[in-house]
Amino acid sequence: MQKIILTRPNVETGRGLGFLPGTLEEKYAPYLEPFDSVFSRSLGRGFYEYALKSKDIEPKPLGFMRGSTFDDCIVLLDEAQNATRDEMKMLLSRIGKNCKMIISGDVDQSDIPESGLSDAVNRLDRIPGIEVVRFLDEDIVRSKMCKQIILAYRD
Repeated sequence: MQKIILTRPNVETGRGLGFLPGTLEEKYAPYLEPFDSVFSRSLGRGFYEYALKSKDIEPKPLGFMRGSTFDDCIVLLDEAQNATRDEMKMLLSRIGKNCKMIISGDVDQSDIPESGLSDAVNRLDRIPGIEVVRFLDEDIVRSKMCKQIILAYRD
């Protein structure tokens, strides 16, 4: 694998990316904070920053991937429950040679009416080479309060 591509849907509760000042990378930075935290903790801040500068780890906004082919890389899509059906189809159809795609999300926490993650799981679950892992209530580990809130909204 030559690189890791990080992406998330751009779902806002107010104004969109265009409202923020700066370059595309600066506008996308708030969406990458969860990745930054995990990679900095796992790899060390210095190595993670080096990997970003050398483009071994490359953040890319989901909406700007049309026309790309992902060869020799790992693509990490987080918060996939907030991707639309069209975004999921576009992303999944970028898979090239020697590409692994890891998609994570919780459809119970979707901020959009029709989750592309649900649609993708329903369509692709039986294709050889695609694995769907479903977590159980016992797997909620953020906090006891978070678990209670998620379970309360499920009823």
